[in-house]
Amino acid sequence: MVQGGSTITQQVAKVMFLSRERTFARKLKEYLLSKRIENHFKKEEILEIYLNQIYYGHGTYGVEAAARLYFDKGVGDLSLGELATLAGLPKAPNSYSPFNNPRAAVRRRNLVINRMLGSGYITKEMAQTATEEKLKLGKLKKTPNDVPYFAEHVRRHLFTKYGSSKLYHQGLKVYTTLDESWQINAQNTLMNGIEVDDRRIGYRGALGFIDPSKEKPNWDDINPPQKKTASWEYFAPGKRLKALVKNVTKDAIMVEVNGVKGVIRKDGFSWAHKFDPKADGRNFEPVSDATKLLKPGQVIEVKIIEKSGNGTLQLALDQTPALQGALVCMDYSTGEVRAMVGGYDFEKSSFNRAVQAQRQPGSAFKPIIYAAALDKGFTPASIVIDSPITFEGTGTDWKPGNFKQEFYGPTTIRTAVIESRNIVTVKVLQSIGLQYATEYARQLGLKSKLESNLSIGLGSSSVNLLELTSVYSVLANGGVRNEPYFIRRIEDNSGQIIERTEPVANRVMPEDTAFLMNNIMQGVVEEGTGQGVRALGVPTAGKTGTTNDFMDAWFIGYTSGVVTGVWVGRDQEETIGRGETGGHAAAPIWLDYMRGVIKNLQIRPFMPPKNIVFVRINKSAGLLAKPNDEDSFFEAFREGTEPKQYAASLAKTAEPVKEIQQH
Repeated sequence: MVQGGSTITQQVAKVMFLSRERTFARKLKEYLLSKRIENHFKKEEILEIYLNQIYYGHGTYGVEAAARLYFDKGVGDLSLGELATLAGLPKAPNSYSPFNNPRAAVRRRNLVINRMLGSGYITKEMAQTATEEKLKLGKLKKTPNDVPYFAEHVRRHLFTKYGSSKLYHQGLKVYTTLDESWQINAQNTLMNGIEVDDRRIGYRGALGFIDPSKEKPNWDDINPPQKKTASWEYFAPGKRLKALVKNVTKDAIMVEVNGVKGVIRKDGFSWAHKFDPKADGRNFEPVSDATKLLKPGQVIEVKIIEKSGNGTLQLALDQTPALQGALVCMDYSTGEVRAMVGGYDFEKSSFNRAVQAQRQPGSAFKPIIYAAALDKGFTPASIVIDSPITFEGTGTDWKPGNFKQEFYGPTTIRTAVIESRNIVTVKVLQSIGLQYATEYARQLGLKSKLESNLSIGLGSSSVNLLELTSVYSVLANGGVRNEPYFIRRIEDNSGQIIERTEPVANRVMPEDTAFLMNNIMQGVVEEGTGQGVRALGVPTAGKTGTTNDFMDAWFIGYTSGVVTGVWVGRDQEETIGRGETGGHAAAPIWLDYMRGVIKNLQIRPFMPPKNIVFVRINKSAGLLAKPNDEDSFFEAFREGTEPKQYAASLAKTAEPVKEIQQH
């Protein structure tokens, strides 16, 4: 059984069990799992699993559900033409949906019918009748298509626990934790943010070339077909379409889109410097000469801005992002997941990067280490020397360094977190012990495998976004963990409740430790690597994360009952682009999303427990401040741990020292 470039069995293995990473290891897993499936199931059973799992568009999975969605009848009542229409959908459900693109759906249906004829499954008469059949569609009903990643995550749980019969035939009524407005907001802000990040890295170039002297563009093949020629509803502002470049001057690019003239002016192409992930996208000069960018005959992507009075489309040069991202938002007081987005475009990739992807968190892991340290005698004012350190290895030595390859000398724990100092983190982890820190992470709810070396303090062990966001929820909730959940209750077709989630709260961290970390991480937002989100204007704590070579960018933050995590990166472990840190690539998405969320929140500050005291200390020395000390502030301490000595001098923090390279 073959579908596309894979057997049906391989498709089942991919859809049910595997990630979408393009690696040899994944292909090997796919092959081995396919063999196990073939050994345990008959071909007919494998096909049934496939038909009940495959995506048919508009938030619908399974051939029975698809039959009812598109034709308002059961699969057993479908005509040959209708069956062929469904058979043609899985390759590209959005493009071949008869609701979206009826002409494309008919062409695809007829291709399926002709292949059936060629393979001897049907007669010429049957094929002719089926190809001449007009599409008679049911009315498109509201489906979970508006919230696809969330809905698919819930569907997978239902299918695994209750099976296809109860899910697709008997029916279940599911009450979820989703806040639809928050979810739509999450989808829009993540999509927009990924597009901004992707454009900043540069323009990857035209999609192809059509020689107008040799061929005429077939717009039905280039863009989704229009229901009516030159329908202005088709050219909705914000829509991305392909265009053919007709002429280029220094200041403008003239194009054609489905036979309609369009123009891209300088403000619509100035972003499009040459793609170069090794260069910092923030340092490029705007493109000022379009003739150095494109030439007639090239096929490009554009975004609709508006239609001018003369009928010309005003456009901006665009590109489908090569980046991906994910966002999770939880109510930390209950564990309810209120919004979850697992990627840029569900129709192109249903792989959920919020729960299925394992990525290195970089410095976003550090709050776990520092919380563990605070529980073992450290205070926010404890001093650790930021200086070179080398760990001997069996092959090569490990020499951790700071982001800017500088050393800062005596450094308080607060400053180390705010400025995301790597060397201090490793020294703190070495001091408290690797086993203790690992057990502490497990206690907070981290389930992913952790490496048995000090590099875990810098986020070298891969985690998923949901679990790390849930760890931050412990800090936000004063040390109390609520397991994240998506389903409140499930009823069968008779109204009987068959599953109900009862939130269970467990204290996994002392309340004062949680407050001290919250207070420090407010500093990350106020003056550190996450200060871009300070514009939210409400009490906020959080932490950025950036991995080696800028492969992953994270920001997880919380305020007033809500914790939200954002990840940006590529599916293949490649650089996003030089300079694309968590504060630069992920934090702006978090900020835009939370601007919509805080409208529904009762804003409140982080309140200290009764055993927290505030003492005025010298910022550099971590000791009591003398009168008129300009380098001082009020630091939070667990009562009894505050310093008793005064700082020896009023000296400011020493200038950082560059590492001396030995040659």
